[in-house]
Parts: sequence; structure tokens; C-alpha cells
Amino acid sequence: MNRPLRPVPKPIKRKKKPRRERQGLVDKPHVARVRRLPCWACYEYGMTQTTPTEAHHPIIGRLSQDRAPDVKALPLCTHHHRGGDPNKIAIHIDPKGFVAAYGTEADGTAWAHRMIETGQFT
Repeated sequence: MNRPLRPVPKPIKRKKKPRRERQGLVDKPHVARVRRLPCWACYEYGMTQTTPTEAHHPIIGRLSQDRAPDVKALPLCTHHHRGGDPNKIAIHIDPKGFVAAYGTEADGTAWAHRMIETGQFT
């Protein structure tokens, strides 16, 4: 009675969702709406926006690497977000200068929510 052994099937590995998605921090439709808005700093301070709008996620805590939930994203042009124009203060290059010149990230988030709710730019 020598029967051939059948291989044991391997368990199916389920792909784990990214941590931010598991924690309910992802809202892709909201981020898409934020990206359709004009740059908050350019719009509020009368500057010409020459680059596309990006969604900036505030950083949680001083020493943290974690991003805020997508619903707290604010619209910034590339120059106000990551730099490139010496006439515009970029939040990732000079955070304190950005806040002094334009206001806090919370101000930008509130502005974005008002613009989305009123449907002014979407």
C-alpha cells in the first residue's frame, strides 16, 4: 500500500492593505477634489499660480513621520509645496517662514473645505 503523497497546498497569502488604509486615513476622492482647487497661498495672497496644484498633508507632531488623514490635505502649487520659485516660500523648505507669511496648515485645510463645500472650483 504505497500511495504517492500529495503535496500539501500552500495557504493563500492575502495582501495586507497599507497601514494608512487600514486606519481609515485614506480618502482618494477628497484628495482629487483638493487637487482641482487653486493653490491656497497663491489665491489668497494674489500671486499667479504657474504650476499644478498638489495635495499637501500636514505632518502630525514635531518629530513624527506620519501624515495627517487625507481629509486634512490642503491645496498648494508645486512652488509653495516643494519649492522652485525664489519668490514663493515652500512649506517643506521653510515651514516657519511659510506659516509666518501665509498662515497655518489648519487655515489652509479650512479654506479647502469651504471651497469644496461651496463648489466654487470643483
